[in-house]
Amino acid sequence: MIDAKILQNIGLSKIESKIYIFLLENWVHHISDIAKYTDSNRVQVYGALPRLIEKNSFEKVINEKGKSFLQKILKISRIFFMNKN
Repeated sequence: MIDAKILQNIGLSKIESKIYIFLLENWVHHISDIAKYTDSNRVQVYGALPRLIEKNSFEKVINEKGKSFLQKILKISRIFFMNKN
C-alpha cells in the first residue's frame, strides 16, 4: 500500500493523496463513492480531481458514449517505489 505521507512529500495535498490511493486500489468509481471512502465530501473530490489531472497523476478520457472517466497514470506510483528502495 502506498503511504499518503510520501505522496504529500512529492506535492499532493492530503485529499489528493487519499483520492489517488483509493483510485489506484479501486480503479474508477462514482464521485460519491470516492467521497465516502476517502472521508471527503463531493465538493472536495470535484475540486481535487482536476488538480490530480494537472499533476499528471491521472488523465481524463472521453469514452465512446461521451462520458469522461479517469485513467490511471503510474507516474506517482513509480516515484513511490523508487523512494521505497
